[in-house]
Amino acid sequence: LLGKRISNRWHKLYQSYNGTFCKEYIPEILYTAYIEPRLNNQIYSRVFSNKILIDVLLKSDDVVTPPNYCYSDGTHYYDHNHRVIAKDKFWEIISNSGRIVLKPASGFGSGEGILFLNMVNGINQYTGENIEDIQKKLVSPEIIAQEYYKQHRDLSIVHPMSMNTIRISTYIVNGEVHY
Repeated sequence: LLGKRISNRWHKLYQSYNGTFCKEYIPEILYTAYIEPRLNNQIYSRVFSNKILIDVLLKSDDVVTPPNYCYSDGTHYYDHNHRVIAKDKFWEIISNSGRIVLKPASGFGSGEGILFLNMVNGINQYTGENIEDIQKKLVSPEIIAQEYYKQHRDLSIVHPMSMNTIRISTYIVNGEVHY
């Protein structure tokens, strides 16, 4: 359909996990580069990939989301009530927040740029790094600090050192939802 030969390396990778070679697998590179952009309205994608907005959008539907300590849109700084605060106050909140997850607010995936911290008096108790060292590790100026959640033991089986998620992709054809 694309007019070019597609490598079967992804198919072999999937086969290494489950022992079955299946030509119907959609390689990740095709899905992210060709299929997903054509099936999704890019404006909605930008909104729903922004972790700051997700908190606001889903609270109205009583969806449980990790509590936010503070966040930055890259220009301004906000507290957990979405009130503008000074940059110094922002880093003070993070410096004394205990166990938190500091991550890019949007535009990244697969765990890129996520920091698991245990902050007491500006020092990460896990690594001994100070707040300035942590600031240097940030991959984006748009960041959000959220409460650390311990995942359910069944999901922890997948990989105990990360927060595992399950995502279900849906699409609509002729008004009918498919997954």
